[in-house]
Amino acid sequence: MTQDPATDACTFDVSHEGEIYVVSVLGSLADDAHRRGKEIFLQVLGQSPKRILVDLEGMEFISSSGIGLLVSILKRCRQRGVSLPLCGLRAEVLELFRLTRLNQIFEIHDNRSAALAAR
Repeated sequence: MTQDPATDACTFDVSHEGEIYVVSVLGSLADDAHRRGKEIFLQVLGQSPKRILVDLEGMEFISSSGIGLLVSILKRCRQRGVSLPLCGLRAEVLELFRLTRLNQIFEIHDNRSAALAAR
């Protein structure tokens, strides 16, 4: 039996790669997960980083509220001069970003290594 991806749990893992904060999204960024995500991102922004890398390699599903979270956090980051690159987008998520032209406002990298190298 397969599970509905929108009901899978979502977790956020915060780590550092040198001076870069990395927020890894695991599971489905849907439903109420965006509220927890907002808390996590605001905590990271409170640390005054210059760059926050969002690693979406482990993200299985994203809803409109999840996309809204990323756009909202990008706006906050830009207001503070913080870059917010994304990496590890699955093909279907990347296609969604292209269709909605979000790929034109987000810095997107294939994987974490490429994003870290682009400092």
